[in-house]
Amino acid sequence: MRSKDEPIPADEEWYYAIDDRAHGPLSRCDLEDLLGRCGETASEVRVRKGADGQWTPFRSGSPTANTPRGQGSTSELSGPSAERAGRSGPHRSVRQAGGGGFRGVLQGHRDLVAAVGVWILLNVLFLLFWPQPYARERRYLETLQGIVAEADQLRAKPASEQEWQELARRTKQTLAPMVRDLEKSANSSELVRQQLLWCARDLAPRIIGPQTKEREGQQRRLKQYMESVAKALRDS
Repeated sequence: MRSKDEPIPADEEWYYAIDDRAHGPLSRCDLEDLLGRCGETASEVRVRKGADGQWTPFRSGSPTANTPRGQGSTSELSGPSAERAGRSGPHRSVRQAGGGGFRGVLQGHRDLVAAVGVWILLNVLFLLFWPQPYARERRYLETLQGIVAEADQLRAKPASEQEWQELARRTKQTLAPMVRDLEKSANSSELVRQQLLWCARDLAPRIIGPQTKEREGQQRRLKQYMESVAKALRDS
């Protein structure tokens, strides 16, 4: 009888596979005892003899079923080899060995998975509820960009006097609350708000109308300030 500490001869090595992962080698006796004690789990197992053997379902057509030790149902085998299989460390349970898939990894690292889940949740909450820097100033810049774009479209038509008057009216109405808000804190230490104030109060209203040399200069300065604000917001 081979001692459990002796290596398994190459022509007596057996392997089993579950969840597409191979385990072994085991001796024939240890394999039968191991799988015979696993009940319904054994129906999911494939076995092969040797490292290059052909995989065969353990429950039906298993090569072990045709050997003298494999007479009858493998689930009924018992004896000294069962004790050896019980001492076989990593192979004491097929379901334990087969639990190395993704589900097994999650079950084995529940604390890590929980920590990662909390980290993801905190980041989502941060993005949803943490105020974006200069959020109000970004809206003001978008409003000014819209006014400039609409003025350019009217000049491309060219627009009628009535259309220019309508744009001037809407521009004044839109910019009035912006100017009141910006005047509260615009100064040299708040350059973004100061430049936005210049744009909304001093430049944007003066570009409304057909193209003239004066309006062209005002619009050029307006776009320069808006580009400066946009860069500062991108860098913030």
